[in-house]
Amino acid sequence: MSFIKNKKTTINALLIFYRKLIVPALALSLLLSLIGIVPMTDGIGISFVFLMPMMHYFSYEARDPDVYYFYYNLGLSKLTLWVTTITLSALTGLILIVL
Repeated sequence: MSFIKNKKTTINALLIFYRKLIVPALALSLLLSLIGIVPMTDGIGISFVFLMPMMHYFSYEARDPDVYYFYYNLGLSKLTLWVTTITLSALTGLILIVL
């Protein structure tokens, strides 16, 4: 039972972490495509792949690096958060490119 509770806490912590990243990165990707800076068809996905890690860097590394202590106490290291950010952005970008 403790294992399930720990996994549930980890998933909730990841949801809190990515709530600050996914919506702004996706909105900015759509805006860049609508303005015409990137091509509309594949541009949303490609720009999302680059914007999500940039948002992660500016939100958590440059602006408020102490927030990592909160996630570290929940069992999520900085490396884990970065790897999941890159993986999530690549998968979401690939889905947006295919659509």
